[in-house]
Amino acid sequence: MPDDDVDIFQVYAQWLYQAKILVQQHNEDPNCSRELNTLIKCYVFGEKIQDVVFQNATVDSIFAYIHKDEKARWYPTDADTVYDGTPEGSPLRMLIVDIFAYHGQEDWIQAQRNVDFLVDLGKKLLDVRERPSGSSPVSRNTSSVYHKPAQEAVAQEPKLETDD
Repeated sequence: MPDDDVDIFQVYAQWLYQAKILVQQHNEDPNCSRELNTLIKCYVFGEKIQDVVFQNATVDSIFAYIHKDEKARWYPTDADTVYDGTPEGSPLRMLIVDIFAYHGQEDWIQAQRNVDFLVDLGKKLLDVRERPSGSSPVSRNTSSVYHKPAQEAVAQEPKLETDD
């Protein structure tokens, strides 16, 4: 597997012999999570070699990491790595969408390039949000609320043509 990351393969080999995923990487930036990124890459590697047991162990490690550091920051590249390396319906895709939907912050989505991720996230957010009380602004407003401001435009009622 010449195009695979040596560090990820080492994590996999260690897991095969010790049944533990040990990923500890120290960063200069305390907000940067190379451990989390490595775990995501491990899952993607497990997808590539079709080792479901390793993938599940990786998800367990991701959960342990999240619960160890609830302020863990996820990056747009994390979602890209997940979506580029897993098929539609992947449990890791569901996990990252849930994390972004329930714990995400606006700056986590800057420069997001993966449209499939954004679609899944949008669906999840619409699904989990509380419906506002009262009527919708679309129901209670007139169409003029959604007009662009015009400096010299003369307001005219729309004319409907009918066949008489």
